[in-house]
Amino acid sequence: MKNNLIYIFALLLTLSACGPTPEELISEGKNRLRDGKFSEAASLIAEAVKADPQNHDAFNALGVAYYNLEENGKAMEAFNSAITLFQQDYKYYFNRGNVNRKLNQPEKAIEDYSNAIALDATHYDIFLNRGLSYMTENKLAEALNDFQKASQLDRSQDKNVSYYFALTLLRFDRFEEAQKALLTSIAIDPDFAEAYHQLALAELGIQKGASPEVCRYLAKAIELGYQPSLEYSKTYCE
Repeated sequence: MKNNLIYIFALLLTLSACGPTPEELISEGKNRLRDGKFSEAASLIAEAVKADPQNHDAFNALGVAYYNLEENGKAMEAFNSAITLFQQDYKYYFNRGNVNRKLNQPEKAIEDYSNAIALDATHYDIFLNRGLSYMTENKLAEALNDFQKASQLDRSQDKNVSYYFALTLLRFDRFEEAQKALLTSIAIDPDFAEAYHQLALAELGIQKGASPEVCRYLAKAIELGYQPSLEYSKTYCE
């Protein structure tokens, strides 16, 4: 009987030693992230963090899971931990900047994006998001510079890069440059209703008033469901 008890105890030790390692939990958690299973990902990665509380990559992945679950406080804590443990990965600052943007804290977001850019200035989306934060702060010159840089770096055909670049150009009455940027957005997405509306405004600035092109762009925006174009159409096209 005693020998049997020793055998069972040894077997339990063996089984407990066969559980997933923190690396395996993180790997599986990241797979769930890619599949959009954010709650499952958070559970797996949180378990990895408990087993290895010095793993900055795990904290970053946990923050991404919480961010997608709209649990912004938990996401912020996770990204703070990742940055405390390791300050040399731009993604950690970029991700925390996104939480700050969501929490309507543009100054903190700008600081995070700037830290990310200092570490790696090759990613268009950091400049795009910092530009949007500058727009929130009404720092239009800084926003314009960031959107221009984002447009130079963008290789993914993101319609928002040229769109927000155009919006800022319009604020400076640089109508022809804005028109060119908006045509780029529409080439990427022919059903981009807001871009047609802004294109009408750019055309108004170029022509110094109504024109057939203005009305054509407004009509297209209305066709695509953009309601603010209705009032402009009544003013300039009826």
